[in-house]
Amino acid sequence: MDLGLADARLRVWMPGCGDGLAVYGLAMQLAELLGHPADLVDRLRIFATDPLEDNLARGRRATYPAAEATALPADGRRRYGSERQQHLVIDDPLRRCVVFARHAMGEDPSFPDLDLIVCLSRLDGLAEPLRERVLGQFRFSLQRGGVLVLTPGDGDGEPPRGFHAVAGSAQTYQTAHLGAGRTPRPGAPAASAQPEPAMALSLGRTSVAPFRGLAPLAARPPASQGALEPSALQLELLEALVRLVGPPSLVVGEQHELVQVIGDVTPYCRLPEGTATAAAYAYLHPDLQPLARSLLLQARARGQAVSSEAASGTPDLRLCAQPLPVGGRQWLLLSFQRDASGAATPFSPPATDGAEIERLERQLLASQDSLRRSLLQLEQAHGELQAYAEEIQASTEELQCSNEELEASNEQLRDANGELDSLNEHLRGRSEELERLNTDLRGILHSLNQGMVIVDADLRVLRYSPLAVLLFGLIEADIGKPLLDLPTRLPLPGLREALQAVVAGAERRSLEASGDDVTYLVQVQCHRYSDGRRQGAIVTLTDVSELAALHWAAEASLAEFSGLTDTLEEGVWKRDHSLGRLLYVSQRMAAITGWAALELCNHPELLDAAILEPDRGRVAAARRVGQGRWSVRYRLRGRNGRQLWVQESARVVEQDGELVVMGTLADVTELEQLGRSNADLAGRLGALLTNPGLAVAFLDGDLRLVTASSAFCTLVGTDLRALVGKTYADFTSAAEELRMRASLAAPPPSPPAAWSERLQVQLHPQQGPSRPVDLQLRSYRGHDGTMGFALLMQPR
Repeated sequence: MDLGLADARLRVWMPGCGDGLAVYGLAMQLAELLGHPADLVDRLRIFATDPLEDNLARGRRATYPAAEATALPADGRRRYGSERQQHLVIDDPLRRCVVFARHAMGEDPSFPDLDLIVCLSRLDGLAEPLRERVLGQFRFSLQRGGVLVLTPGDGDGEPPRGFHAVAGSAQTYQTAHLGAGRTPRPGAPAASAQPEPAMALSLGRTSVAPFRGLAPLAARPPASQGALEPSALQLELLEALVRLVGPPSLVVGEQHELVQVIGDVTPYCRLPEGTATAAAYAYLHPDLQPLARSLLLQARARGQAVSSEAASGTPDLRLCAQPLPVGGRQWLLLSFQRDASGAATPFSPPATDGAEIERLERQLLASQDSLRRSLLQLEQAHGELQAYAEEIQASTEELQCSNEELEASNEQLRDANGELDSLNEHLRGRSEELERLNTDLRGILHSLNQGMVIVDADLRVLRYSPLAVLLFGLIEADIGKPLLDLPTRLPLPGLREALQAVVAGAERRSLEASGDDVTYLVQVQCHRYSDGRRQGAIVTLTDVSELAALHWAAEASLAEFSGLTDTLEEGVWKRDHSLGRLLYVSQRMAAITGWAALELCNHPELLDAAILEPDRGRVAAARRVGQGRWSVRYRLRGRNGRQLWVQESARVVEQDGELVVMGTLADVTELEQLGRSNADLAGRLGALLTNPGLAVAFLDGDLRLVTASSAFCTLVGTDLRALVGKTYADFTSAAEELRMRASLAAPPPSPPAAWSERLQVQLHPQQGPSRPVDLQLRSYRGHDGTMGFALLMQPR
């Protein structure tokens, strides 16, 4: 939208500017209204004031975090700002359009010839006298038609004195055409009583309602040459009728401002070009001005038409003022009437109003003289104040330039100071770090359970720990003396040679110093600078008395364990988790395999190679470490070539955080042979028991049946499962069992070692009648030494 500001020069005041973010937001939008001219610095001047110096300093820096800068217009940020380390920096020329200054409203002088005031400070909390004084400053500072914008809440009531509200806004006001404001300076945008386009400004986080007064009068478009609309035709006819019938007239507003001209008034008025800003009667001929002013006052006071007598010099002219209520407002119509005959029509006021008219005229004259004198004084004061304000403005701009130079110098000094602070902080940190390292070193030396002596390349003592005196007779005065010249509490042969060798570049040397009840391990190693150069040697002293005692105890325990394992029939071995290494082998392994224990530890593959080929797959399948334990029997060929059966049993255990396998190896050749013999005997016994012609049964020592042949089960009349566990009396009789027990309890030769002679007994089967049988008895001993009996029955 073209607002007619192509050549405008704007002066703006923003009191209570805060950190300046709202100021730059307003500047961006005003620059956009001006069309972003190249001479923006000369066209726009914003005075940003605040009582706090910290806010002003931040505004001068014009640097804001990116999160806060999002409140500014996006186009303004791109045009007048630059991103630096997540901050928005306002660049020239917009930055030079703003002058930051310290100012207290109501106390310090205000800025003159302003077009716009945007007050970001709340005025409703001020005392009434101070508030009126601040508003008076605003009225004086603004040009006629200038705009005042207050914060939301300050404009909810009546407009401040000397201002009228702008339509559509509750906190935007414009100075009245008369009685307030100042004459616009050349080049400033003219005010208008006509409605103007509204402009919405967003000043940071402060929302400012639309304001008016910055755009010139919009020219009425010329009437079209074609047919008029009905309403426009009616308006044109009405205007033509008024000009034809009515006399030339002036429509005067409530403040006596000129609103409208009807007809040809040039014989009575001198109307200048541009906007009418003075009172309506000021444009009349000088001899008509007092009469017109008097009539207007009387018409407004009485509320009815008032006319005059013939004016001096124009006997055929008289003036008439009458109220003209239109649209709820009281306008006045000042008419210039001439007599049709050319003769004056005298007007005689009513007799009752003569005294009142004279009194009003006297008061008007007195008031006119008083106002004239006051106006002269005010104009004189205004001239002085304006000169003073211009001087102040020039000084302020000079101070602003100096302040900006000082600010730049201050920024440089601040940067240099920041670098010095950083360097100082770095040096302080290094000093503190070195102090901590030195403290840590002293603490380490005092807390070590080892003695330490540091010597230089000439073997002179540089530093030692308190525990070093356990071996070396050191005192504080010995620092700097040769270590070899100091006495030792225990004999330490080879110390000189070890020190000289390490200083010359040899590897670490270890010595041992032993006494009656103490043993020290002395180690000598090279002491180097950070660049690798040899500085001397470090001698460490470690009390290993407990370790030596533990070593001796471990040796004794190992000897005892070896003695115990050597007494076992089985050989004891220990392998690692992969079964690839033998960690321990008892002496019994030599008797079983033929290889010595040390030979097996050095060559564990001998045992695996000795397994017979047919059994290797079965042994490998059994040796699964993941299952935790195993037991397997296999054939092994000893060192002497003899084949034997062995039983390998192993278990996976954890020792010192590692998995190892502990196991035994037993010679079970005899057991294997015995098992095979038992298998043969069991086969033969099975063949015997399945013989249908042989009725035999086996009893334990309590005469309970253990097993029987099928022929015996047939005689008894039941199956074997029902007979197992039955006593001898269950298939004979109780009396027969007592007789049998008595015979078995008799002294030798009973029980018989061979088959006894046939006995006649009565058999009681489970089903059917009793039947006589012949019975023979023979005793035997089991593998555990218990007594058993074999019964042989034959039916008669």
